Amino acid sequence: MAGEGSSVRAAPVAPGVTAPWVPAKGWLSLGKGVMWAYMFALGMLMGVVAAIAHAPLAALAVGISTLFISVAIHEAGHYMAARRGGMTVLFMRLFVFELAPRRRGWACRVKRYAHRVPVGLVMALPNLATPWRPVFIAFALGGVVANTFQLACLAIALALTHDAYARMLLGVACCVTAMLLANVIPFKAGMESDGLLALRWWRHPPDPRAYPGMRALARMVSGTAIADMPPADAQALKGMSAMHAVWYAVKADQQRGEWAAAAAQLDAWKAAIPAAKPLRSALSDLTEQVRGEIAFAAAISQRDAALLPDKRALRAAGWGNPGLAPRCRAVVAWLDGDINAVIVATIEAMALADDCTDRSLKESERLIGEALAATPLEPAAP
Repeated sequence: MAGEGSSVRAAPVAPGVTAPWVPAKGWLSLGKGVMWAYMFALGMLMGVVAAIAHAPLAALAVGISTLFISVAIHEAGHYMAARRGGMTVLFMRLFVFELAPRRRGWACRVKRYAHRVPVGLVMALPNLATPWRPVFIAFALGGVVANTFQLACLAIALALTHDAYARMLLGVACCVTAMLLANVIPFKAGMESDGLLALRWWRHPPDPRAYPGMRALARMVSGTAIADMPPADAQALKGMSAMHAVWYAVKADQQRGEWAAAAAQLDAWKAAIPAAKPLRSALSDLTEQVRGEIAFAAAISQRDAALLPDKRALRAAGWGNPGLAPRCRAVVAWLDGDINAVIVATIEAMALADDCTDRSLKESERLIGEALAATPLEPAAP
């Protein structure tokens, strides 16, 4: 399944902008029916394997392998289509595994959520300098094309197989076919299907202004620092959720060296934590990042290294904010009056940030490091 961005909810659509097209409700029932057909085909496959091998565990292993491999191939298709279209891939999700592309390799973690999450997902943002319509169509259909290639390979293998295992290959082919149909049908169940995304951008291309949050995030990951965001994009980021608004305020204050103002956002952070468990789960990474940044600013504002994030907080924030740990070491060096160590830690933070696909992180680390070095060790007299 493709993903159009990382917002929890869309930012408000600008006045005069038509909302994106959605299909008739009948497609929802059809899509759910095909999804049930996929589960039925998977069950039939496991039954065939059990009858052949006389081993229920073997049947379970084949069923799980078929599901995992098909989903992995599907998401790999989305990833390759996104990269060819110049999109910035934020992360891929395969069941409980999340993989974030880096400039040098990949970062991987196991992440469970309290809310419903698709078994496969690719989150990517478009390039603002290229037309969105062909990019999103190719991105949406990338997984379908990959599974079609998988189905063609299965068909060749089936033609060359003449023993009892031909039935197993036929069962796998039926599962892949059902997965293809479930992704092609334009419907929405939690997230939009690939077919819906492709059909919308093909037949009913929306005004890019209907996605203000996506545009703002795309501008940010292309290298624009928070403090330099245009007012409209800044407002769109704030409108994505209450936690996004706090995150924006904290980062903007940090990049300007306004440590007391950033530290003062602690009460706003507490108020922004959603009461609903699913939404709180969806925002867990951002929540931890914002809390770590507030603690970082408080340590500078109050000249107290004990206020810096602890090791658990640094681990929690490290997935999307790898520069925080060396930046905290820079604060310790700053409090000790060792400016050279501050510079070394800042360079390390910039190097870690530069390895991320979000190109604004390096500029953010540079601005924060310069602001820290320029901050007098003795607080200004009231």
